[in-house]
Amino acid sequence: MEKRKTLEDEKGKLNKKISGLPKTQQEILRLTRDVNAGQEVYMQMLNKQQELSITKASTVGNVRIVDSAITQHETS
Repeated sequence: MEKRKTLEDEKGKLNKKISGLPKTQQEILRLTRDVNAGQEVYMQMLNKQQELSITKASTVGNVRIVDSAITQHETS
């Protein structure tokens, strides 16, 4: 609980510093955060895609035909 209060105090201090910055710098900070968040999501999705590719490749077994199929002909 104390750690949460400390983090919230730090957040308040940072927000106060940010509000003192010119609007363009505030916008740059916001855009930078958005880009970083987007990159994290992209990396997570890329990792998931690779995991799925590996899973797909591992589910296809090594199958080979040992003998050809033989059918029985019925005589009437």
